[in-house]
Amino acid sequence: MKTTTTVILLMFFITFSLAAQDYTQTVKGKIIDLDTKVSLPGASIILIGSDPLLGAISDPDGNFKLESVPVGRQSFEISFI
Repeated sequence: MKTTTTVILLMFFITFSLAAQDYTQTVKGKIIDLDTKVSLPGASIILIGSDPLLGAISDPDGNFKLESVPVGRQSFEISFI
């Protein structure tokens, strides 16, 4: 009886700890000008509503990579000076 109780408790705690994980994703892309189709180096990409603030700056080819973005539908603000 003691072994059965121990096994049930162990299964409960393993399941509980797996459910507590926060799932994240990596968002990658390339920033280009709509009219000229030229890549925009140095563009700022910010995840709206993130706390702490998550953001990235595009490289010389316009590519960017944001890591640890929560899974789901997200909104981004992109600016270029």
